[in-house]
Amino acid sequence: MKKIIKNVALTAVSALILGQSFAAFSVTDVKVAYRFYGTDDPWLAKMVEDYKAINPEINIVPSPITASESDYYAKLALLLKTDDSIGVVIEDTFTLQANVAAGFYSEIPGVEEWSEWSQFYDGVKDAGKVEGKFYGIPYSSDVRGIYYNRDMMESIGLGRDWQPQSWDDIKTAAVKIKAQYPDVLPFWFYGGKGESSTMQTFQMLMYGTNDQMYEDGKWVAESPGMLAAFKFIQEMTQEELSAKPSLATSQQADKTIWEGMFPKNKVAMMLDGIWSSTNFRFYEEGMDKAFETYGFAKMPKQNGDGFTTMSGGMVFAIPSIYPNKDAALEVTKFLAGKQAMLDLYREGAQIAPRKDVADTEDYKRLNPIRVQASDFLNFTHFRPATEQYPAISNELQRMIEAVVVGDKTPEEAMKEYGAKVEKIVGSENVIRK
Repeated sequence: MKKIIKNVALTAVSALILGQSFAAFSVTDVKVAYRFYGTDDPWLAKMVEDYKAINPEINIVPSPITASESDYYAKLALLLKTDDSIGVVIEDTFTLQANVAAGFYSEIPGVEEWSEWSQFYDGVKDAGKVEGKFYGIPYSSDVRGIYYNRDMMESIGLGRDWQPQSWDDIKTAAVKIKAQYPDVLPFWFYGGKGESSTMQTFQMLMYGTNDQMYEDGKWVAESPGMLAAFKFIQEMTQEELSAKPSLATSQQADKTIWEGMFPKNKVAMMLDGIWSSTNFRFYEEGMDKAFETYGFAKMPKQNGDGFTTMSGGMVFAIPSIYPNKDAALEVTKFLAGKQAMLDLYREGAQIAPRKDVADTEDYKRLNPIRVQASDFLNFTHFRPATEQYPAISNELQRMIEAVVVGDKTPEEAMKEYGAKVEKIVGSENVIRK
């Protein structure tokens, strides 16, 4: 930073000697690129002005990218190859590793010596790491857990602050709900085609076993944990403790559950993400009352030896072809700083990646479920951040749906999934347990 200011000062002096106006001097622009969702970003606009007040030598320039989800990643990749004016990208952790492998981002050296680094949750820090090096500083995170109806759980003897300790506890609660409330869906999970099926259902189960999807640089094609996850899905469906296949696989399931069933006490428990808590603001009873009615429990591991969750989120990354890495890093640290993050996370349901932000009263007062869920970051996991993941996830979704509708047994689903994974990545890149 001192080097930047020194260069600015020298340039300004030179301009005065040459009789030029200092106002004509062009400061360093750092463009911040992100996906545009159709509305302006008031937070980033405020950051432009706040940063200008403390460092007039660098301009933060918002650079939204307008594109559909399917086109966005291709458009971003093209810009990262050709546009050297972009200094910072708000990058999805889903694609970070692939873009690092393509040479699009620079390593962020010395981030572990940054005085504020200790304020970030350890699990979230790793979202910006590729092959042991940091290429991103956390911007946002999320977690998944079990929403539940407090009144119903109390009525079946499990208490208003229910917290299952194992998969058996979930099943026991579902059985009791079915017996006492025959018109209520005991436990909801998504079982159709879509990333929600992979991440919010299957990985929430499998990462609660001794196995994961991707271990030691290889894809897990078959394992006891994978089979256990498929069996749980099958048992809950066949015993009518979860949704009927037509609802579990519906592309409109999210809308049906959150808008038509959960607020009308037609669902007792559901596996979903923290962002969905924003739906409570639309409930007739009001958001404050909703937080008294609905709880958010940690997802237990299979056999009672702890808890698990999955996180997505975004990081700030610095493009390789941007020439002024020092300026980009200064902007990145500012945007990831405590005050900037507090401004960003006062409202909404995303989880702040910083502990000191999560501890403030401003953060806590609007969404108590979000505050509770911040603790989940201490035991979270992330999707395998490899370029093969999207194709492998698609195959897993097909098998989850096949088990839900009864077309395949858990064993058949695992065998077919393993064969598809091996075809995608090669036999040398898979393991079977």
